[in-house]
Amino acid sequence: MPAHLLVHEYPGIFEASAEVEMQQEEPTMQWQPFLELCILSIAMFVGAFGAGLAPLHVSMNHKQLRAVNALAAGLFIGTALTVIIPEGVHSLHEAEEASQSGKDQLLLLTPESIIGLALLSGFLLMLCVDHLLGQGTHAHEMDHALSGHDKVLEQSAPTTTNDAVSENDGPGIFRLQGVDEMPSQLHMSKRAVKRRVTVTIGLLIHAAADGLALGATKASGVSGGLRRVELMVFVAIMMHKVPAAFGLSVYLRNTGLDIGAVRANIAYFAIAAPASALLIFALLDSNFVGIGLASPNFVGFGILFSAGTFLYVSMVHALAELPRNEKGVLDQKQLGVVILGSILPLVLGASHSHDD
Repeated sequence: MPAHLLVHEYPGIFEASAEVEMQQEEPTMQWQPFLELCILSIAMFVGAFGAGLAPLHVSMNHKQLRAVNALAAGLFIGTALTVIIPEGVHSLHEAEEASQSGKDQLLLLTPESIIGLALLSGFLLMLCVDHLLGQGTHAHEMDHALSGHDKVLEQSAPTTTNDAVSENDGPGIFRLQGVDEMPSQLHMSKRAVKRRVTVTIGLLIHAAADGLALGATKASGVSGGLRRVELMVFVAIMMHKVPAAFGLSVYLRNTGLDIGAVRANIAYFAIAAPASALLIFALLDSNFVGIGLASPNFVGFGILFSAGTFLYVSMVHALAELPRNEKGVLDQKQLGVVILGSILPLVLGASHSHDD
């Protein structure tokens, strides 16, 4: 009997079969965003951990690393202003249309107020974190460590180790003969140990804040593959984490930490962003905790909150910590790299559609 006659003769059988197929496909679609985020999280961990291990085994050009830092600063600025903030605003407008009311029933705020509150909250959180841990300490110390590491690589003759460390220079100023000859046997003062812990904790919190953006943007999307906005956030995070992991590794070795302890600290740093991304996704996604179901604006708030942290990191750290010339400004090459990094997310996201 022809298929169309079978459908006409026994419609209930085919309808039941179609329902079974839809039920089988639905769990796959529900888990797809989580699995995609897991893939990105694994890539983040591998990239950061690999960059942290690199100084222990291979030599890297410090000038190239500074160029990566400049590009990362631009990417952070461009991603925050042209990718994350527009995505958060779009999510809030979608929530407003869905609720068909001027105010969120849980947050009791208009979308315009939520935008300002979220951006300011993210920015102020990072400001308070830096204040509590000692603003700029990790950048100052790692810059000394990287400079010392670079000079070691450029010198062919052995240099003597300078045990005298000024109070302002910190433990990262040691002049060493090679990366494999780090002064693990040197006596570490309590102040130096405390500073090392502060540096690591500060970078852990910054890395965790980076992951918030990826988790929130993923929670705002739909099933059906990675969107361009998610990939741009991922690239910006990686460009920031790779040089940070490299610098942290060199700094920790210069403070006298053994290789095993350095690897453990790098692993903690590398796992911070993936863990925070998965956590915020689980909190916002409707298939897990689903805070977004209680208040649709929570997803938009989470995205804009992460944008505030991005703005702080890009302006106060990534951009402000780039080396200046004798006039106190960026040289033309660095400025060009920063501008390139800033407009890159806008160019790549020009054809982005929220229906993707």
